[in-house]
Amino acid sequence: KNICLNVRDKDMIALFKKIRAHPSVPMHGPEYHSLVPAVILTVYGNLSGQNTAQLIIDALHRGKTIGGGACSFLGICGAAIGVGIALSLLLKANPYKARERQIVQKVTHQVLKEISHYHAPRCCQ
Repeated sequence: KNICLNVRDKDMIALFKKIRAHPSVPMHGPEYHSLVPAVILTVYGNLSGQNTAQLIIDALHRGKTIGGGACSFLGICGAAIGVGIALSLLLKANPYKARERQIVQKVTHQVLKEISHYHAPRCCQ
């Protein structure tokens, strides 16, 4: 949380790797369900100039609701859900907004489709 709220990074992958390299972040686990949307929203805010602090906090809370092993126990990778979380917050999507809901689901579907091509356990990485 503190990193995302205080950095000026504009490269999503570099920021993700920086956070992932911290000793407190495990190689695999549900932490990535929050990390993915937080990184997306951090970089989006840094590139756009918009204040995304509250969105980052909301993303962290939403990501924490996705349990470990969602990829096999629920059939969807938590990191893919994380992309959906970030986009949902940016679009202010909710179940009553058909267009925004559809966009979020289509993007999440595309991310999950890419992840599903990897024949590997623990897709968090």
